[in-house]
Amino acid sequence: MLPRQATRTPGEYGCTHGHRHPTTGSGRPCSRERSPGTGTPQPWKSSAPKPVIASFVFSEAAVLSNLGGRQVMRDQIFHLRSCAELNGVSIQILPLSREHHAGLAGPFVVLETSDHQHLAYTEAQRSSELISDPDEVSILAQKYGMLRMQALNAEETLGLLERLLGEQ
Repeated sequence: MLPRQATRTPGEYGCTHGHRHPTTGSGRPCSRERSPGTGTPQPWKSSAPKPVIASFVFSEAAVLSNLGGRQVMRDQIFHLRSCAELNGVSIQILPLSREHHAGLAGPFVVLETSDHQHLAYTEAQRSSELISDPDEVSILAQKYGMLRMQALNAEETLGLLERLLGEQ
């Protein structure tokens, strides 16, 4: 569930300053703040009046790549670990060892607005689509449920992120 006030696109969630530019080609800086004097990325905080519940499943490739360099990926993994510890946030990693999974047709986002409207968002290289048809949204919500079952659980994901931080 994302707040109506959210102003980021799905590709912007979880960005660190160094990670945003290489992945999007955008000259725009990441809108997250860094701790004064440390340069450590700080998790995004919602200004929504109600608590936000957010659940994310993404491929293990996203944390194993070296996109942007070692320090950029370390910052990214640190940020993901910090977000995973927030109340109302669930992060799960889909292992590369899965031979099949429900997300093979491409990335998507399922969300519920503050007035309980269910929507879905898909994007590809040169297009994106906001879906409001209840039947289509239902199909993607079911696929998301399957992805959550196929992914590592929250504790296993946190353990993987910790191990990756220890290795870098």
